[in-house]
Amino acid sequence: MQSVLGTSADVGFQLDLGELGDILLYARYKAVGIALGEGKIMNRKEIEEVLKKPYMPFYVYLLRNPKGHVFYVGKGEGKRILNHEKELYRKHFPVHTNWKKLNRVAQIIASGKEIGYEIESWHYDEFSAYEREDKLILKYEHKNPHRLCNSNGQRWRGNPSKGLIKLRAEKKIGI
Repeated sequence: MQSVLGTSADVGFQLDLGELGDILLYARYKAVGIALGEGKIMNRKEIEEVLKKPYMPFYVYLLRNPKGHVFYVGKGEGKRILNHEKELYRKHFPVHTNWKKLNRVAQIIASGKEIGYEIESWHYDEFSAYEREDKLILKYEHKNPHRLCNSNGQRWRGNPSKGLIKLRAEKKIGI
């Protein structure tokens, strides 16, 4: 049975509406240019097939460990979701490299298991994708702050990502 997260979802309120809830949720998201993902954990080959014909230009994705737990939330376009494994093999790393995420990816690969990929939602514009990513990061940080690898200190305090701050400034929307 599915549950609907209304505007009060940010404070943890859930109302179980069954099938009607699914219909309302999809209708609300569709009205603002967001489509929910399939809610399916996929392997690398399956996600490559999905990305060949993207539903919308931007998406928010979840990386899961072999037990199915979310360890990273990201916003992407193109094949961004698949780049995390490639990052391991770089010769030079940028200053802002997320070592916690890379270590988790390396541990999964070294164990001979696969990363689980899930597209949580599709977006027409980058701004809504960044907002959704931030909400999910806060949600998963709150559930288990030591498991999620998005930690940059700012999000623990509820502050948005640098990308979202930049887009808000460009659109002149309040932070």
